[in-house]
Amino acid sequence: MHRRRREQVYQWLDHESVDAAYVTGDAEIRYLTGMPSDSVLVLFRTGRCVLLPWDVNLASERAEADEIIPYTEFDRKLTDALRAVLGDAAGPGRRVEIPADTPHPSLGDIRDAACGAEVVCRVDGLTGEISRMRSIKDDSELALLGRAAELTNKVIDELDEALGAGSLESELDIALFLERRARSLGGEGTGFEPIVAGPSRSNGIHAFPAFTGARFARTGSGIIDFGINFDGYTSDVTVTVLFGEPSAALRRMTDLVQQAYDESIERIEEGVDARDIARRVDTVFERAGYSMPHGLGHGIGLEVHEAPWLKSSGEAPALLSRGMVFTVEPGLYHSTDGGVRLENDVMLTADGPTIITTSRILRYA
Repeated sequence: MHRRRREQVYQWLDHESVDAAYVTGDAEIRYLTGMPSDSVLVLFRTGRCVLLPWDVNLASERAEADEIIPYTEFDRKLTDALRAVLGDAAGPGRRVEIPADTPHPSLGDIRDAACGAEVVCRVDGLTGEISRMRSIKDDSELALLGRAAELTNKVIDELDEALGAGSLESELDIALFLERRARSLGGEGTGFEPIVAGPSRSNGIHAFPAFTGARFARTGSGIIDFGINFDGYTSDVTVTVLFGEPSAALRRMTDLVQQAYDESIERIEEGVDARDIARRVDTVFERAGYSMPHGLGHGIGLEVHEAPWLKSSGEAPALLSRGMVFTVEPGLYHSTDGGVRLENDVMLTADGPTIITTSRILRYA
């Protein structure tokens, strides 16, 4: 699996006449080798890779690479590692690509390590190519995301039961419940820091801090945004909780979010421009006098936010393709009325869109 993915990278390097490149992002390295964290991966046009992990024991257990060299052998200094590893890929007439987010002060030392090779740093280079690769999930990735969704659905049901019984009193109680259940069910934990915002804080898109010790009040709307990580792949859902009899304004917001969500799901199919779906949601809200202050959705996988991006802006078409897994999450927020967001994960297959999570508006008297 990892070799097959790397083969696509080698072909890209050859097409771009790049002799060697390295990546440092955890998600990129896990995608290409299985190593979950804290490494550098050097890839060669000739079809070879060298993994430089900090934890060599973990790499020996989890990673698949042609050569594994402890990063500590180079005192965890990237330039020393590059001098030792690049070999014939360095020197005059060669091209070495570095990540687009490389700090400018590092560039001089990296050029020295490349020994006269042309150092290529571009926004849409190898990191962009890997992002495009990761936006289309293979069968193994779809299975892992499906399993993450199964665990998430179980936790949503348990959360519903606990909230209804009143056994989770504070934002902290809910956040710890989510983390404990994610790990108890066999996940690596929550996919990101859960956002648990009671009615006094639900008007934020992403409340800060993500959760507090405050009571999750029993009036108004609360937002619970979380995911479960299974073998590196995370879900991402948002549950809105309504307590008591909502105000007329909150009922209106809830109805509009549900309408926008339903219309979005109806429009998802292969080849559709995601911008058109997002613009339809903008229209639904604007006609009612509201606006949504964030995009409609985003891809999920080894990262909670990755391609594709479902948003109304952008000059180039954003065509949905089979194998993509992404969120749909319309939301509205008001400084006094509170916030409402409904978010589920969608897998686009040959049979059309499949909603793999079961998030919904939870209502309690």
